[in-house]
Amino acid sequence: MPHRSPPLDLHLKLLCGLLAVMGVPLASFVVLTPMAVVSVALNGMPGGSDPDERWILLILLPLCMGLGLLGALQLAAAWGLWRGRRWGYLGALLASLVWCMGGLLPFGLYGLFALLRAEVRPRLSEQAPSPP
Repeated sequence: MPHRSPPLDLHLKLLCGLLAVMGVPLASFVVLTPMAVVSVALNGMPGGSDPDERWILLILLPLCMGLGLLGALQLAAAWGLWRGRRWGYLGALLASLVWCMGGLLPFGLYGLFALLRAEVRPRLSEQAPSPP
């Protein structure tokens, strides 16, 4: 018989939705950044090949790839948290801390509130029974 985790409360459901809504546009950068690299490699810099503009490329492309990986983390955390997995809880906790440090303080504080409540911690410490 498959293990069913207890239903999520309202705050965890809202946090899952928030993680997913904020993660989808960011995760698209994982696809768009390599496309931009290929475009620049084949066609050169847009607007000409001014050497002073190349530093922008060297800064923005890694930054966009990092944001894409953050979005992928948020999507994975939303899915894992929705399914009641411990790694989803840890991913959501990490995403909330990144939100706090990244200037999205209200979202980060709400994530920390939703995850660190006394009702949530025992629920996530339950282990799924091992299959026979």
